[in-house]
Amino acid sequence: MLLSLYFLILLMSIAILLQGGDGIGWSLDADRQNIRDAIARIGLQEYDSIWNADIVHNLCWYQLFERRNLFTLFKKNILATCSNFVDPARNSNNYHRRFFTAKKIVQGWISPGLKQHEALTKCGLKSFLLPFYVNLSLFSPEARKSLPREKLLHQFGIPSEIVSGKMIIGSFQRDSLGTNLVEPKWQKGPDILVDILKALPSQKYILLLAGPRRHYLLQSCRRNQIPYYYIGKETSVDDLSLNSVSIDDMPGLYALCDLYLITSRSEGGPKAVLEATAMNVPVVSSDVGLAGDFIDRRFIYRHPEEGKAILAMLLTEGTRSVDFTQVINKQGERTRSILSYEAMDRRLHLIYESLLSRTG
Repeated sequence: MLLSLYFLILLMSIAILLQGGDGIGWSLDADRQNIRDAIARIGLQEYDSIWNADIVHNLCWYQLFERRNLFTLFKKNILATCSNFVDPARNSNNYHRRFFTAKKIVQGWISPGLKQHEALTKCGLKSFLLPFYVNLSLFSPEARKSLPREKLLHQFGIPSEIVSGKMIIGSFQRDSLGTNLVEPKWQKGPDILVDILKALPSQKYILLLAGPRRHYLLQSCRRNQIPYYYIGKETSVDDLSLNSVSIDDMPGLYALCDLYLITSRSEGGPKAVLEATAMNVPVVSSDVGLAGDFIDRRFIYRHPEEGKAILAMLLTEGTRSVDFTQVINKQGERTRSILSYEAMDRRLHLIYESLLSRTG
């Protein structure tokens, strides 16, 4: 009893140093703010100084090796996040070499999905299952219902005749390499997206694109006569700042979609799975990252041909039938239950507790 009370007092006084971010308000910066808010809700302390921190909570494991973070490598309690999918069995790339070094100094790993958790556990690492936090006040069925399509079309400058009578298929991720904008980012699989869509009847759908570094996909859509509408300015230069989309606009983009399509080959997330399903937006996805933890298995494909068949079926039968709607609503309820602040904060609290108990 006294030991439990002592540990509770110790846990409430621990200091967390958050490490990682992208500095431009994107995905990692959102993760940083979400974890910061969770730490405050739990009642713990966040410190900027490494010397006062009991735990270094890293948000992106390969940022451990950036020069600004090298001092953290000497800390005892490092908790690293697999923001991208890490396959310990692969040894052919630079990521793996850095991972081999990281696993010698990291005491605990956060895995966003069950696939990642099982892969790390299998190789003897201490993995904690914790999906990415999502702002459920932004990404909710209520938010979707409050955003009528005609209003959204006007807001984003989309002529209504372009989408009339067509299924709107969304894709809002970066998929061109920053070093070569006409080359596809292998992990994101934009070439697979093109392969799937060009096999479908073009008069029945339109691809809704948003976000920067879509150069490869935009070029491929034009070349393959895939109907699309891009919310942004098409340019041949890097549009990282020009075409970035505010997080506040993302619910509106999802609300426009009849379907969100994910064709990634490798992902820690993708976060679009969480955001879309939380809003009761249908998602068809490759069997990647945490997709299988949240999406009904009937809408996950293992090979592009399966993806084509699923899309063809939905184009024929539609996405508004009673049975389909019930599946999507149930899927959304489960996602929101898993991602509620109460559930997520409890998991995070237990992770910190477990890490200290293992290394204390």
